[in-house]
Amino acid sequence: MVSFLLRVCKEKVVSSTDELFVIRPEPVILLKDDFSELFVWGDPIVDESFASSFLQNRSAGFLLNNASGHFYFVLIDRRKGEVTAGNSIFSILPVYYLETSDALFFSDNAIRLGKHCGRTGLSPKFVTEVILFNYPLSDQSAIDGVKLLSSGSFCRIENGRMSAVRHFSPEELFVSNPVPWKRAISEAAEVFLASSGKYLPEEPYFNSFTGGFDGRTLSAAGLFHNRTFTAVCFGTERSGDRLSARNAAKEAGIRLEEISLNDEYVSKASLDNGREFIYNSSGTGTFERAHYLYSAKHLERAGSCLVTGNFGSEIFRAAHLTGEMISKNLFHLFSGEDSESAFRSIQNSREFRSLNRDVIRGAWDVIKAELRCLPSFSAEYKQYTRNQRFYIFFLNEVFRKYFGAEMINQFTRIRNRTPFLDMSFLKTLFRSDLAGAYSDFNESNPFKRYKGQLLYAEIIRRAYPALGKPATDKGYRPDDLLSLSGKIRIGKSYIAKRLLRPGRDSDPNAVAMAWLANKDFWRSSPPAGDIFNKNLQGGSGNNQPDSLSCRVCTVNYLHQLLYSNEDQGSNPC
Repeated sequence: MVSFLLRVCKEKVVSSTDELFVIRPEPVILLKDDFSELFVWGDPIVDESFASSFLQNRSAGFLLNNASGHFYFVLIDRRKGEVTAGNSIFSILPVYYLETSDALFFSDNAIRLGKHCGRTGLSPKFVTEVILFNYPLSDQSAIDGVKLLSSGSFCRIENGRMSAVRHFSPEELFVSNPVPWKRAISEAAEVFLASSGKYLPEEPYFNSFTGGFDGRTLSAAGLFHNRTFTAVCFGTERSGDRLSARNAAKEAGIRLEEISLNDEYVSKASLDNGREFIYNSSGTGTFERAHYLYSAKHLERAGSCLVTGNFGSEIFRAAHLTGEMISKNLFHLFSGEDSESAFRSIQNSREFRSLNRDVIRGAWDVIKAELRCLPSFSAEYKQYTRNQRFYIFFLNEVFRKYFGAEMINQFTRIRNRTPFLDMSFLKTLFRSDLAGAYSDFNESNPFKRYKGQLLYAEIIRRAYPALGKPATDKGYRPDDLLSLSGKIRIGKSYIAKRLLRPGRDSDPNAVAMAWLANKDFWRSSPPAGDIFNKNLQGGSGNNQPDSLSCRVCTVNYLHQLLYSNEDQGSNPC
């Protein structure tokens, strides 16, 4: 459980964290003496020397540079009368804040924070960004007055005043002359196997295991480190992930637990988990991702930790497909030659037409001004390639806005550990052109993209070769990436897929089935004022979930939730 609510009085020097917490989580680390007090919760990963070393340094910077994992922290410096609060590098778990005349408030949940402070107004700017881009691009939360702490930053409160201190920027990872991947792959594999060990618990844990490379690579790392784990996957009975994982686990002799998104899930659990997903994500995620929360609840019965491949493929391979993570409108912001042409494309989109222009005109003007400062348009980033400018935004915002909604929901039930986001590994990776940031923007050529999978294959070969032999959901084996004959098979598989286009389960996570079962509920929420055009309100008119309509329904439900007394979160206030 990570839920928290902090209140820092502006007129009083804080001497103990006991004075701060309105909702107090269980600490993982609590260090205190006459000079300072450190309170850390979530899932910080530190070595045995951390406590003594921290008491010699006593700074947020030391904590962030020496603790891995996803966590929150509060540090009190009694000598300076200073409070520092924030989250781990990449800011995946959100920190929302609100300033009043006499205090500063912080929480993991914007809805809970807003209600505690009597703020329930739905932000038109937030709604506009969510509809256009699938999630907010700025630091505006769903609640007017409540902001999201900027990525890679922590808050410092001194003498009643708050300042945001930047401690990490993704461009720090870039180098001007990356090492060619052929020379770098051996070191990168070695560093990953060394760094991944600290993320793999000594006690039994779960390991995400799908049809792709990420989970399989982490399973190989777990076996390399002699850990005890159960591989886990979810989906419908005929989903590609489950079929591929089942075959690979059987061939490699790995225990696999399958979470079935069946009729029982659809009829009895998808609605409640969808409502809760919206609440826990502060409205940044829709009910379409209810299965992530449902799976976390299933796993918490038998364990406390899930190791996932989140961020792996996004770091290794240049993003090139639009969808929920990268919307078409977001793509316009980086593919256009200038901001005005990008704005015209966005204003011609179906998403923009769904909004009432008269109502959002002011919000859209503010959004455009902020978008002009993006790496894609700002002269500050002109020394970087188009793809590197995209990756700066990707690492700063997409990681925490897209994956963050999923992971804050999982953290209410089970810790999600992500070894691919380890800083020592990232520094090694970004010194070479193995990193997707050094590819061409929107690279789709499979013969140029395949180097993004080579590192997976090399790690598996070193760690647990048996996992390199079963085919992935792409139709080829990890081992095929490491030989000439294998590459020929990959080429044949790619051509066959392009020509034959074999049928796949079109609803592997039961999203469409859940929509069909619950659409009457989602359509029943009253409109969120007049922010939407009336002819596009109320959800999709057919039995398939339409992404835009689901976001409209989510906003309407969120608006209703703000003005009700119910608290749908996992950790009610």
